[in-house]
Amino acid sequence: MNNDYDRDDIEETLEVVLTDASPAVGLFLLVTGESVISEYTTRMGDTSYTLIDPRSVMIESSGGDGDTTSTTVAYADWMPLSQDRTFSVSSRQVITISRPLDSLIESYLGNKNG
Repeated sequence: MNNDYDRDDIEETLEVVLTDASPAVGLFLLVTGESVISEYTTRMGDTSYTLIDPRSVMIESSGGDGDTTSTTVAYADWMPLSQDRTFSVSSRQVITISRPLDSLIESYLGNKNG
């Protein structure tokens, strides 16, 4: 079987894709118990995440009528006394990352930009 791919070409292409990738929005559960929503990037083989304008997210109220549930969230700057809004966080400090609900992503991005 003939392999037309050169390992250096693959690694160079992969690095370009990872470098040029736009940040994703993730919901991080940290070992401190904090829930943080943030745009983030990471590089393959890296042991940290770069959080871009992270916000602590807390449930303010939740209720429902049996058929539907309504939840109100509140945001606060994560590390509010820092001059920086981009942080490198060790993967050892992260318990899990998940994709937030679409409504939470829209709210976070709207809150961040407005």
